[in-house]
Amino acid sequence: MNHNNAAQEDALKLIKNLGYYQTFYTAASQFNSIIFRLVVGVLSGINSTALAIDGLAEYTVNASLEIPGGWLSDRIGKARCGLLGLTGLAISQIFVFLAVYLAKSNPSLSGIFIILDGIVLGSSGPLLSGSVEGFYQAHLQKIASSDENLKALVEDSFTHSANFGKYVTPIATLGAFVLSYIYSANAKYLLLAGMLLYIFAIVRLLKDYIRFGDPFKSEHPPHTAVLLILKNVCSSKKLKTSFFLRTSYFALAAPIAGFGIVSLGRYYQYDQTLFWKVLFLFYFGNLFVGWYLRGLIVPKLLARYTRNTILSALFICYCALSFYLANHFDAISINTFLVVLVIYLMFYQLLTGSINSFATNLALNETDPSLHALALSIQNIPGYIFTVIFCGGLIKWFNGAFNPHQMFLFLAYASILTLAPLLFMKMRGIEY
Repeated sequence: MNHNNAAQEDALKLIKNLGYYQTFYTAASQFNSIIFRLVVGVLSGINSTALAIDGLAEYTVNASLEIPGGWLSDRIGKARCGLLGLTGLAISQIFVFLAVYLAKSNPSLSGIFIILDGIVLGSSGPLLSGSVEGFYQAHLQKIASSDENLKALVEDSFTHSANFGKYVTPIATLGAFVLSYIYSANAKYLLLAGMLLYIFAIVRLLKDYIRFGDPFKSEHPPHTAVLLILKNVCSSKKLKTSFFLRTSYFALAAPIAGFGIVSLGRYYQYDQTLFWKVLFLFYFGNLFVGWYLRGLIVPKLLARYTRNTILSALFICYCALSFYLANHFDAISINTFLVVLVIYLMFYQLLTGSINSFATNLALNETDPSLHALALSIQNIPGYIFTVIFCGGLIKWFNGAFNPHQMFLFLAYASILTLAPLLFMKMRGIEY
């Protein structure tokens, strides 16, 4: 009994710490995204094409290094590589700061720092990608192997972990808006402040690394490890589904998370009052309402419904709202648009957050703990390739960003392409 109680306490502690790590990491990413893409990208003179080039450089390098980075994480330690990756993300803020600082006085040098930022981000991502998730899930699976009562909790650990620290990201988002509004003329200095949130994420991970250790290492050479994972994918319906869901996540996340704020910001930049109102509500719907409800509601839904049922329902709502906004964006009043936008982004966060959690758990539950990081890295590659193509298309045909109508229309069709296979699986009785 004492052993079971200790195992349960350790499992709950790890899930709680995973939740706090994820929310500090997301808070850092969103804080810096607001400062960089909103204030810097829209107001400082760095155009949206430069931001798309930054994304192109980041994800090209990321896709190229995913397999080496994932293998290295499994080889030398997932927490160690995760800490290196987070340090790289913190350092990348210096390059962004220099790019903005030189945007008007030396545009050429500023452009070089934009590319360097993308390269540093792209190099850090593969060290981080899958390593931290694999670190926590490997420990959780070890604990659950000695206590059958913890199996269901661990199999959906990423969904349950969203209930912890759910206030951190909204507070960081609010802080970014307040600070960028007050210091909009000197917003570039806030980019350095954004490093602090990455440091908090580093501290969270470092504490768990010291307490729990990092014993789940792979002895396989790179080609053998890759072949083992691909063989597992070919033989497992759940891993195929995870591949599909993770690629779908990138298709839905890239236009909103990466460039939605630029699309709306560029559209409303000539009316400063409306500019700030629209973009505040953009993040309010996504990271206040959506983030909070995802941690509160989705774990309860999982107790009653299957993953397929939850995602299908969310996709139908999201798809309907995407088509509504694509077809009525110019016709509805601004107040109606703002209300619908908050609801739309709430469903966006519920949907994409659930997709990411479900896909991650499906992949890790079906993979040997010593290969967790590489398994997730391989699953990320199709999504990164999609994002590279997406950024290239924005640069070539859309001057670096969609207008709002184009953005919502793209997301409507992307959601249909994802929803159709899910409904087919549902009708065939295939659950995951």
